[in-house]
This record gives sequence, C-alpha cells and structure tokens, in this order.
Amino acid sequence: MGGDASNYDGQFNLANSAGYFQYEHQLMPGFSVLVNSRFENSVIDYKGESNNYGADSTTIDVQTKAPLAGYKSSIKYNFSQTAMIYSSISRGYKMGGINQNPYLDVTNRIYEPEFNLNYETGYKWVTQKNQLQFTVFYMDRQNQQVNISSQQEEGNPNSFYLFTANAASGNNYGAEFDYSTKFFNKLIARIDLGYLSTKVDPYEFKTDSATTIILGNRELAHAPKYTFSIRLHYSLPFNLTVGLALSGKDKFYYSDSHNQQSKAYQLLDLNLDYKVENWSLSAWGKNVLDTRYGVRGFYFGLEPPNYEEKLYIHWGDPIQYGLSVKYHF
Repeated sequence: MGGDASNYDGQFNLANSAGYFQYEHQLMPGFSVLVNSRFENSVIDYKGESNNYGADSTTIDVQTKAPLAGYKSSIKYNFSQTAMIYSSISRGYKMGGINQNPYLDVTNRIYEPEFNLNYETGYKWVTQKNQLQFTVFYMDRQNQQVNISSQQEEGNPNSFYLFTANAASGNNYGAEFDYSTKFFNKLIARIDLGYLSTKVDPYEFKTDSATTIILGNRELAHAPKYTFSIRLHYSLPFNLTVGLALSGKDKFYYSDSHNQQSKAYQLLDLNLDYKVENWSLSAWGKNVLDTRYGVRGFYFGLEPPNYEEKLYIHWGDPIQYGLSVKYHF
C-alpha cells in the first residue's frame, strides 16, 4: 500500500447461479446448425479494512449484482472429407467486479460487466500432410473493461494504483491464418499470422472525486496490429531434431490510461533435441539475438523534486540458453 497501511484484511463472498443449454441438428448430410445459451446471476459482496499503526482505519463494504446472458448460433458445412466452412454469431460477457485497493477514490471502486457481440466465419482444411485454417471476425464491445493505471494524488508516487474500469464502447476486427505442412516426413513447417484492429470510443475517467479526464478514441492497449510466428522442425540422423522459431509483433499501447507505446520486435529461438526410447535431451536458446523489447510500460511521476511524468518500462527476458532432460513414464 505504498506505506499507507501496516496491514489489510479483505474478504470476497461470491454467489453465482447459472443455466445452460445447447442444441445441434443436422439439416442434411454435411450441413448442421448449433444453438446454445447461458443465463447467469452473479452477486459479489466485499468487505475490507486497512489501518496504519493504530491510525484511523479505512473500511470498504460494497456489493454488486448482475444478471448476465450469452448465446451462440452457428452453422457449418463439410463439403468434403478434408474441408469445411463455418459461420457464427455469438454474444459473450465478462463479469464485473470490485477493485480492492482501499485508497482508490469511491468512483473507481466498482466496475460493471462487459458485453460483446461477435461475428465470425472461417475455413478449415486438413489432410495427412497439411492443416490450414483461416478466420475473419468482427466484435462489437459494450461497456468494455479496460486496465487503468493512475496516480491518484499529484506529486505522490505512492498513490499510483492499477485497477479495472469501464469504457463506453468499441470494436475489434481482424483475421487469423494458420498453416502447417510436412516435407518428405523430415521437415515440418508452421506459419501463424494475425491481423487485429481495435477501437475504444472516448469515455470519461475520474482520477479522483474532483478531476475528470477523457480517455479512449484510439486503439486498445496490448493490441498489436500484426503478429506472426514461423516454426521449422527438421529430423536429422541419430534421433536428432533441430528447431527454429521466429516470432514478432507490431508496436502497441502499454496502457489504456496513457499514450506511450512499445516498439515492434522479433524474437528468434533455437533448439536441438535428442530422443531415445523414453528419454529426451534438449539444448535450447531463447531470444538468441538478445533483442531488447518492452512488455509493460508505466507512466507517472516518481522522481523528485518536480515529479514529472516519465515512462518506466518492464523489459522482456534477454537471451537464455540451457539443457533440459525429460523421462516419460
């Protein structure tokens, strides 16, 4: 608690009741439809108390209630023994909750459920040597949950808190492509590609009871435009296998509460495996090019005397290498 509390005691009481049903029907050979739905009622009671060496305590006593409903309707058509297409419309939800930190402003204590409507269609093709899947999707998000980092008191870095809040609305859309194949039963290649576009509409956010700022009107945090992965496994003589994996992603916003961004990066992993009977030995290296890349970023005033806001980055793992031995019973 940044020195504000010597001890803290909190307790959640959760009560969920839910019902679910699903029905699937084959209209004709190779063509079927599926519908399902889920109804849920969630009640959360939370009580918490903190104190600081005999000083006045801070007490929290709140409750949330939320009726939730989701469904899915889909069709699929197998037009051969190796290929199929499918399409679906579904409504999902993410339960609301309570932020525990006792020193958050009361306006930031509770966050509400999020609901989304998702449209998806795709194609699958599977043979003994090839596997392919291509999917496109669009998601409409309402009351979406966002992760907020906020310094609740100007000039006090101990008041920097992380919590969940609700934005207004937004949408995601994109595509995914996955393909793997075998060459001469020695080389296995796999490629995964992803494209994602996100948008969160403008919404108001209270840093404290007296200050309101406008956030949103941009992409979501931790939502890179593209991701990719290329993996190769080649079988050598003497039960040896050599592997290579190259992966990467586009730049992304570190947080929903500020506009600092990461840089695009790529990572290379290598491995050499030896297998005999139930034993396996692997020599491996991760991030072998020792790429320096950021995975989280925090933006707030920490350093005196002026406590100017500054970006602090949590870096990803540097180069790693090692040996692994496994025995399968």
